[in-house]
Amino acid sequence: MDIPNRTITLGGGVVLLRGETRLAGERLLIDLVSGVTKLDGENQPGDDSGARVRGRFVLPERGSERGNEGENKPGPEPQKDGASR
Repeated sequence: MDIPNRTITLGGGVVLLRGETRLAGERLLIDLVSGVTKLDGENQPGDDSGARVRGRFVLPERGSERGNEGENKPGPEPQKDGASR
C-alpha cells in the first residue's frame, strides 16, 4: 500500500471474482482517489505477443434478481438543449 499516492498494489497471481465472473492476472493496481482498477497479465512461456489477462464473464439473465440491485439500471435521461434541473 502506497499511502502518499493512495494506491494499493497486489501481485503474484491475482484473481478477481464477482458472482461467476472471474478475472486473473499477475498484478492488480487500485487507485483509491479515482477508483480505477488496473489488472496486468503475465507473459506465457514461448509467447512474445505480450502479457495476458484471462477472464470469464457471466452476465445475469435479463430480468433476473441476481447481482447487485440497481447496478444495471439505466442512468437519467439526457437533457435537451437549454434544459435545466
